[in-house]
Amino acid sequence: MNLLDRDREINLTPIFIVGNAGISLILLILVVILNGKMGKIASTRTPTLVELNDGTSARVAPLPHNERTSQAITNFVKEIMRGLMSWNAVRTDQSKKPEIDQGVQVGEHKVTTSASDSAYAISEDFRANFLKELGEQGKRTKIFKKLQYIFRSVRPKYFN
Repeated sequence: MNLLDRDREINLTPIFIVGNAGISLILLILVVILNGKMGKIASTRTPTLVELNDGTSARVAPLPHNERTSQAITNFVKEIMRGLMSWNAVRTDQSKKPEIDQGVQVGEHKVTTSASDSAYAISEDFRANFLKELGEQGKRTKIFKKLQYIFRSVRPKYFN
């Protein structure tokens, strides 16, 4: 009647130790397998087929992450210069209707939103002075206010 003796204590520590060792062994095997899979992925060639913004596919030459083509640099500079030097008083987002740009306050002057957004491509120590000078040039010529006036006068025709 040893089985019915309730005063006997059961020691669960060895069961937990064996269970913990078993789970640790399974996890170790999984880590080794995953490490091998990641090594296999890292050693594969870079894909040469990419999807463009319009949904079409194009073949490209694999490049290291720190190398840029002259065409990519040219496109970047064009977009930044277009944004910085644009005094277009109409903002056009792809999801919204065109609206009159209220500009961004830089010091005492305003610059267009596209100029303010594009200025983040310039280094921080030069950006603030550049935007202030750009705002002063715009104030001297009053081009921003003139463009806003022109676009407000044609607003019923183009913005409704």
